[in-house]
Amino acid sequence: TQAIGVEAALGAFVAGIVLGRSRYQDADAIHILDRITRDVFAPLFFATAGIFVDVGALASREGLLWFGVLLVVAAVAKFVGGYLGTRWGGRDRPTAVALGVGLNARGTLEIVLATIALSLGVFNVTSYSAVVMVALLSALVTPPLLRVALGRVVPPAAEEARLERERRLAESVIASVDRAMIPTRGGESSELAAQTLHLVLQPEASVTVLTVHSPDHDPQACGCEQALDGAAAHLGDRQIERRRAVSNDASGAILKEAGLGYGMLTLGMTEGFRDSQQLSPTLRQLLADSEIPLLLVRHAADADDADDDARRPDRYRRLVVPVTGTRMSRAAEEIATTLASRTEGTLDLVHVVPRPDRDAAARAALPAATTQPIGPGAARFSPQGGTATARDEELPTAQGLLARAMTRVDRAGVTAEGHIRQAVRPDAGVLDVADSVDADAIFLGAQVRSVEGQPFLGHGTEYLLEHARQAVLVLVFPAAEDPA
Repeated sequence: TQAIGVEAALGAFVAGIVLGRSRYQDADAIHILDRITRDVFAPLFFATAGIFVDVGALASREGLLWFGVLLVVAAVAKFVGGYLGTRWGGRDRPTAVALGVGLNARGTLEIVLATIALSLGVFNVTSYSAVVMVALLSALVTPPLLRVALGRVVPPAAEEARLERERRLAESVIASVDRAMIPTRGGESSELAAQTLHLVLQPEASVTVLTVHSPDHDPQACGCEQALDGAAAHLGDRQIERRRAVSNDASGAILKEAGLGYGMLTLGMTEGFRDSQQLSPTLRQLLADSEIPLLLVRHAADADDADDDARRPDRYRRLVVPVTGTRMSRAAEEIATTLASRTEGTLDLVHVVPRPDRDAAARAALPAATTQPIGPGAARFSPQGGTATARDEELPTAQGLLARAMTRVDRAGVTAEGHIRQAVRPDAGVLDVADSVDADAIFLGAQVRSVEGQPFLGHGTEYLLEHARQAVLVLVFPAAEDPA
């Protein structure tokens, strides 16, 4: 824009809009640019703009006259424009007044244009000072006026629902994902991953289905199109992009694509994991090097091969989620809640109090790990049948965790039951609940760690992946991410 004779600031403005709408964004890069702009460049710009302001130039009769005229015109024009636009949009008068008042604080662009005009000689010091002071005065007066105006606004139910949804999105790990990716080589596992992803993503989120084949393979005979179509067929009517990569390094190609602004990877575990209990080399590499969350889907072990529908996530009716209070646990709870809300399923929220201090003989003398059914909003939980499920000093913490989880699930309109379990290991307690309620799936959150150069998800998570007869879904956070 500078080269063609238009001010460079206009080009920067257009570039900002284009880049802001791009799918290929790096959240860390945006955060760094935002901090640098707010903490360095913006203060320098406004300080520089203030240096050229001469308040004394407005002290004359002519200066005050033009300052007053400019202030009135700017305030009235912004207020009337906002007010009329809001009323024409069908909103009530208090809302229109609030929007009209709020628009008066938008003075940054005025200062930018005034600075350009001063540098080009279009403005003199008096006119420049008047514009800057109008923007400054508008910014100072707007907050108290806006508080008064907003006090009279009664938001409609739809607006309250939108605000509540935005609050949930701000706290969410999954609901804020607007782009996800499924690497596929075809087969039932990839299709299961696609079915699951379709159910847990927001309707407006897009999905890229990626397949990688070797340069030695004939593009027409590699089965890539069939693999892409097989996964895409389970993604409904959401926006889908099919991509093919040619590389001998499948994990490297997937990670390269994942770096282009995706919020989550979803992978189905291969059928061979059942027998070998070994992760494939590609999956191990993705777990070790992925910088975004990875949703790992392992199908149920006891599903009847003759009935493929038994494996489908939209048939899940009982979903077990361990509750530990961590961000990873909340993320698993969020996925399960979203899926249950779309399948009319029931959540079984489980908090396990580990008791490694009991030896085998003492445990054999006790009843099997017992359960306390918990209802939403319950303040206290008493053990049933006279058998406590945890030590007394541990019950308040367990009850509090479950009560808060039940409240969150209840807000989403999902039916849930709570369980406090006592078990030697947390994974054993979770598996016991899953078996007792005849659950269809177990949802877990985990953070990958490196043990002797290999990715490790934790003993409990790996035990459930290897031994649970239910489907197991694990949201794996990158090693570099703080899950607190």
